[in-house]
Amino acid sequence: MFSVHEQMNARTRSAIRETFIALVREHGFDQVKIRQIGEGASINRGTFYLHYLDKYDLMERIQDELLEGFRQKLIVPIDFEETYRHHLQRLPYAPFTEIFAYFVQHANLFELLGSKNGEAGFPLKLKKAVTLSFEKKLGNSRILERHPDVPSDYFNAYAASLLLGTVEAWLERARPETPEQLALIYNELMMIQRLIR
Repeated sequence: MFSVHEQMNARTRSAIRETFIALVREHGFDQVKIRQIGEGASINRGTFYLHYLDKYDLMERIQDELLEGFRQKLIVPIDFEETYRHHLQRLPYAPFTEIFAYFVQHANLFELLGSKNGEAGFPLKLKKAVTLSFEKKLGNSRILERHPDVPSDYFNAYAASLLLGTVEAWLERARPETPEQLALIYNELMMIQRLIR
């Protein structure tokens, strides 16, 4: 059970984050001032600094939390033979659906952080998180053994680009597909690349 003080701190942090995100969306990260955050969250500067070092610390924590949740979705093992069976049956593969469900749930934040108003380093952090995940997944599979002429870092970059490219296209299309539909599309794209190899 949380104490009253812990609940107040959680509400304050939530108000700070929501205000900050709204300000970044409206003005861009570089233009946001601590004073504006304080006014929007109905706190003073001192209260802000009890929770965060500065706006960069706040942005980094928001990004880290978002990426950590995403990493948790990415650690689920992928059975490539199972993805093929799902492809043949036109069924969404559950681990892919979970990954895309996370993107759908946090679409506004992913879109904002990747935009010109967001912090410039976020797209690289996201790509690195995805690439490292594929590095671990592919390191535990036999795919690289079947393709000895392809260095693993190229394969990881390609796999990350396929996932992130799917999400980017979805965002640009105003998000019409559900996580299940995205999982089907992604699996289909994986099958296409198998055919052209």
